[in-house]
Amino acid sequence: MEGQRRSSAVINIAIEIEGDEYACDRIERVTDGMPKVLQQIVAERCAQDVQWGGPEHDDGHDADDWRQLLRRHIDRLADPYDSAAPAADYRDRLIKIAAIAVASATAWDRAMANAEANLRPESTKES
Repeated sequence: MEGQRRSSAVINIAIEIEGDEYACDRIERVTDGMPKVLQQIVAERCAQDVQWGGPEHDDGHDADDWRQLLRRHIDRLADPYDSAAPAADYRDRLIKIAAIAVASATAWDRAMANAEANLRPESTKES
């Protein structure tokens, strides 16, 4: 049960970082205590936000766009057993794929929240 609670907390932290355009300054504080791989995913997600423009950019993509982007990155995975490709390339690509999946999931969450808000009767919508 303890492990399940911790996993939920990690997901919530990642979502908070996704929605905060100045989160790059807070990554070290927020990720303290997280496993190294999760810290790296959060850092990559932040770098992607800086590169591409954050939620405003992400929300312009639909599920098909995200699937195509993830497939493209998966297809670029180096063979970890190929002596010509450094093993680090495989892991680095996995971190990028995980960060893209986080972007896709958070964009989906925002789209569903917006759709739900638009379906509420006018009298219950927030002003």
